[in-house]
Amino acid sequence: MDGQTLEIFEKDLAANLYKIWNRMSSGTYFPPPVRAVSIPKKAGGERVLGVPTVSDRIAQMVVKQMIEPDLDSLFLPDSYGYRRENRPWMLSE
Repeated sequence: MDGQTLEIFEKDLAANLYKIWNRMSSGTYFPPPVRAVSIPKKAGGERVLGVPTVSDRIAQMVVKQMIEPDLDSLFLPDSYGYRRENRPWMLSE
């Protein structure tokens, strides 16, 4: 959406990370709109995917890394799909 690449983000890494941290820690972070990308389906038609900005993707990963250890303990041992250690394809093993 904003045209920023990871390479551009890294050029001013400290300032960009500070902006994300400052907004998230103060409660003023609001994710920007995602870019809509159409992906063709095998059977015809299209599927629209939302692609977040680089800074929003970094913010998402920070939150994921912070909450995942606490949330993972809430799942049952045989839960698959959304857990770090248990993946759906492991069901067939």
